[in-house]
Amino acid sequence: KLKSDSAYVALPAFIGLLALLELPEMRPDEMEKAVQYEARKYIPTSLSDVSLGWEIVKREDETSVLVKKDSRGKVKILMVAAPIKEVDRYEKIVLSTRLKINALELETFSLVRSLIGDDQGTFLLIDIGARITNIILVDRGIILSNRSVNIGGNEITSSIAESLKIARSRAEAMKMEKRDILNSKESALVLPPLELIINEAQRMMLTGVSNFGKKTIDSVILSGGCAKMTGMEGYFSRMLRVPTMARKPWQKIITDARLASDIERMGTSFSVALGLALRGVEEYRRS
Repeated sequence: KLKSDSAYVALPAFIGLLALLELPEMRPDEMEKAVQYEARKYIPTSLSDVSLGWEIVKREDETSVLVKKDSRGKVKILMVAAPIKEVDRYEKIVLSTRLKINALELETFSLVRSLIGDDQGTFLLIDIGARITNIILVDRGIILSNRSVNIGGNEITSSIAESLKIARSRAEAMKMEKRDILNSKESALVLPPLELIINEAQRMMLTGVSNFGKKTIDSVILSGGCAKMTGMEGYFSRMLRVPTMARKPWQKIITDARLASDIERMGTSFSVALGLALRGVEEYRRS
């Protein structure tokens, strides 16, 4: 019984590309050509095969840890690209439901909008989905870099089942129990999928230090269905040596008290959906 006929849609992060560029200040038409020139360094196919977008996120005269003190007349540009055929495919799916698309974005932006918003600081956002894990480095609301790992909750469940020699259905149930099987000395498991995610997160943190001049990561934020697994926060905090929290996308949203138990149970799975809804709210307020 939805009253609206419009939709805000997210594409999976792994089908797109994000890159933070630094270019001299120039006219908009010149900037368009400069971005397309830089895009060829990141995109292996013809630019005619991709949907390319960009926006200025910082100018050199704005206070930011991204800007060097001796920098003059520079702008930071966030470039986004996705294959046109994938964009068209998602558009057809949504339009077939008789909804009109107000905006289409990579889920990376939706995640950051719902879980970080305008919070000040430098964060490593790790969203563990069923099949894919997105790792996003964010500084003061600006996405510095993002990577997708072909590992998710399904592999974690399979690894638990294999390690404990139990049925997969039982392993899935254990992920929802209050027992900590990740950190307790008696039952701590070695799960290769989680180790791979940790290794990729560590590389992202090192990239932040070397490429963006960051000295520390203020916090690691976990999202996705696996984020609510008992012991997950402690595991990532221990392995990455950075305070870690499973942040809930509903924390700044007023909800019906009757839905409290459902939100507690499924809340972290709605990060992308709420991020898209918040974009709709922002555009409605501006209109």
